[in-house]
Amino acid sequence: MVKIFSKRDALTFGWETTKRNFWFFAKVLCAVFLFFMVINMVAERFKESAPLFYFLINIGEVVIGLIVSMGLIKISLKFVDGMRGEWEDLYSQTRFFWDFLLSSILYGFIVLCGLILFIVPGVIWMVQFYFFRYFIIDKDLGAIDALRKSAHITRGARWNLLSFLGIAALINIIGILPFGIGLFFTIPTTLIASAWVYRALLANSESGLEK
Repeated sequence: MVKIFSKRDALTFGWETTKRNFWFFAKVLCAVFLFFMVINMVAERFKESAPLFYFLINIGEVVIGLIVSMGLIKISLKFVDGMRGEWEDLYSQTRFFWDFLLSSILYGFIVLCGLILFIVPGVIWMVQFYFFRYFIIDKDLGAIDALRKSAHITRGARWNLLSFLGIAALINIIGILPFGIGLFFTIPTTLIASAWVYRALLANSESGLEK
């Protein structure tokens, strides 16, 4: 049996939510973009003169990037659950940092190994374990359990999920074209749509209903 979710419903929900909360997302994304732009500019100034400092700045950028990623997931889940995301949510999930880091490393390693094995396994595993990050933020699971739960809820829905992720990626590529302005619409839309799909697959799995 195949678990079915509607890609159209997910993206429509993401788009409508983004439109209603555009200025919130615009402020969040502006802050994130400007922060990383400044960090990169500072790092470049020390690349040749102080390589150790340059290295430390890059480590800090990775750490902050993970924290922001966790915050964006939290914000997306809140909107899907009928609540409004808050500015503080962006940096409120630091307690999950080590599990998030470990699971991200494991996920990257698994996908890389799969890509080496004739590409197809890497694509399958990328989709299979995609929602590990949501389980860490939403269910407070450790790295291994989060990967295992993602594999469970995506079973039977992986081709549907792969096509959804492809569409989401294409939408964000289109968002880059008009000088990147479109990203202020496409990034929130696809983030919220992804959270919507996670909730749909989780509800399906918990209820034991498969269509």
